[in-house]
Amino acid sequence: MTYELSEAGFRDEAGACQRSIRTELIADPLELEKQHESLDEYVATHEGGGRSGAVEALMRQFAGFVALRCLANEGARERSGRRPLLLDVGCGIGREVPPYARELQRALTYVGLDPFERNFERDYLFICGVFQGLHRHLRTKLDYLLFSTSLDHLPDLEGVKREIHATLAPSGLAFFWVGLHDPALVARQALAEWISGLDVLDLPQTLSTLARYPRRISRLYRVMRERRAKLAAGAPLDELHFHYFTEETLDRYLRELGEVVDRFAVPLTNSVFYAIRPRPLAAEAP
Repeated sequence: MTYELSEAGFRDEAGACQRSIRTELIADPLELEKQHESLDEYVATHEGGGRSGAVEALMRQFAGFVALRCLANEGARERSGRRPLLLDVGCGIGREVPPYARELQRALTYVGLDPFERNFERDYLFICGVFQGLHRHLRTKLDYLLFSTSLDHLPDLEGVKREIHATLAPSGLAFFWVGLHDPALVARQALAEWISGLDVLDLPQTLSTLARYPRRISRLYRVMRERRAKLAAGAPLDELHFHYFTEETLDRYLRELGEVVDRFAVPLTNSVFYAIRPRPLAAEAP
């Protein structure tokens, strides 16, 4: 079954239109197990008011980053006949549009994609399926792709590149929000979180807290050395991700995909945002 996608929904070959569709689900048992573990972590940290203030702030920053680049992308803005289409790859299981995309709905048609069948009926257009192979089900090219902390949960990175090329319109952009695993960045974020609650006007409490820092920094040093060794050996850091990007490996991967239109590293965090305009594949180049 193939669909034409518009603001109204997914229209099949017979002309029927619906707001949610199923495509291809996860078939590999090992991948499915890891994705379920990741889903449990997502529920614990995002559902039922579980998001921290820091995560909420990052979502707002990512929303602004995406909005500015969408406004500047004249190719999609001038496309005649329909509102630009944005696909959020790995949108999660919530019924409502994720916070980082809510304001974007004013100018774009938001479409979520996730391989889990929880909450099939949602407040937005929804594809229940995996990203790879999606082009076989859509007769419409997308204007924007969004990977909000989802890239490292996709096992086949080269397959992701191919699917981006297959689903994205020539003038389109792919946006990425990735948490990096460089020991220096992770340690800097931990230190920033430690001092964020200090009140320097309460001097006794501040001095008491700082007195405990040498021991905490010593522990942090040992953990970061272990992290560095695991990264060098290609060993997993947890049971939730397929990939552990560093500044270097992520930048190399995305520059292989296309032109870096914009990049923003969020200060005192391990988060980085990219806007990429994929370059044509060799066979597509004029």
